[in-house]
Amino acid sequence: MLEHYIHAQVVLQQAASIPGSFLPNYLEYLERKKYSPRTIQCYLCAVLHCARWIHQREAGCICEITSDDVTLFLTRHLPHCRCPRSFQRDKRMTRAALNRWINVICPPSKSSQCLSNNEKLVLSFDRYLEDVAGLSHSTRHQRRQISLSFLNWLSSRPSIKLKALCSSNIADYISERALLGASQGTLSVTACSINRLLRFLSVTGACPVAPSIYIPRPKSIEVIPTTPALTLGESDRLLNAFDRTCSVGKRDYAMARCLSDLGVRTSDVAQLTLDDIDWHHGFILLRSGKSRRSRKLPMPETLQEAIIDYLCNARPSTPSRALFVYHRAPEGEAVLPSTVRGVIRRAFERAGFPASASQVHRLRHTVATRLLDHGNSIKDIADIMGHQCLETTIRYTFVSRQALLAIALPWPGREES
Repeated sequence: MLEHYIHAQVVLQQAASIPGSFLPNYLEYLERKKYSPRTIQCYLCAVLHCARWIHQREAGCICEITSDDVTLFLTRHLPHCRCPRSFQRDKRMTRAALNRWINVICPPSKSSQCLSNNEKLVLSFDRYLEDVAGLSHSTRHQRRQISLSFLNWLSSRPSIKLKALCSSNIADYISERALLGASQGTLSVTACSINRLLRFLSVTGACPVAPSIYIPRPKSIEVIPTTPALTLGESDRLLNAFDRTCSVGKRDYAMARCLSDLGVRTSDVAQLTLDDIDWHHGFILLRSGKSRRSRKLPMPETLQEAIIDYLCNARPSTPSRALFVYHRAPEGEAVLPSTVRGVIRRAFERAGFPASASQVHRLRHTVATRLLDHGNSIKDIADIMGHQCLETTIRYTFVSRQALLAIALPWPGREES
């Protein structure tokens, strides 16, 4: 019951503006996932606060809000809010409550009848990026935003037709983005996204676009890794920073072992399931992720022991097949890559590492460097790390002093002593 968590009458009255059983279903979800009573109270007050704002603007119902509506509420209303103090005002708490509301209550997307022609094209493009290109959710979101912005820019210029598009039109769009202050990296991603969108439209026949149109990406200066790999002593200091006497510490230590022993990405760790572990042969399966291909890696004994300890003595009972799950609300759900990154960053801090030397990617960098120092070929390292391009792996040779000494040649013209 709402009255168990909310005592302010002005907040309870707002609940009447939410039709049906949406609010009770949201409350039931929070209780089932074992959110604390205090968190449930804050989440409910945040949802009802947003419902009040939508009702006052006559902008529909909170049951239909999108992530854009959430951003608008957080940036335009909260900083200047004059609602009763009983409503939730904390920005971070409100964002979490509304994002959870969208995931649990709101439909995943608008009806196709409500979509504009540009949005329909972008939706088809997104399916292609997911099913064919195998891009991650975050990458697809970025390319959807860029593609929709570009198509809307074309729609605002009647003199430019998509069917008669030329390279100079795309160059004009990118130039406008540069004048608005977009960085070189942003411009490079913009050019890549538009090129891929136009190839998709041309190949699939969704819109007749000349296949020869192409805009070269601004070439970024190659950044050579400067952070040194962790020494054995530093690695031990980091791993010893985990409290393995508690259940959460056992989980965090096992996740850290995955990163330090296998050199995988945080997204790979978050996606691991119980079915991915071959205990009989001692392998762990990494399903297709950023590299869009699956691969098997042998599990060192240290990693096997850490995972067994976690599964036998720490992992909560849950129907989820995810290997690493939350131990508090939402209890039993698979952890996110951001959770894995947070675990490692806090471990660096507890171990006394300065902020400048506490990058999570440093664990992956350390594994690649050690493989190189032990004489493994670039191709073998690329296969282990999941690199599709050897140039990505070759960057690690710049920080390996032993590898540099092996390929060093005498300076031309130098007299032999």
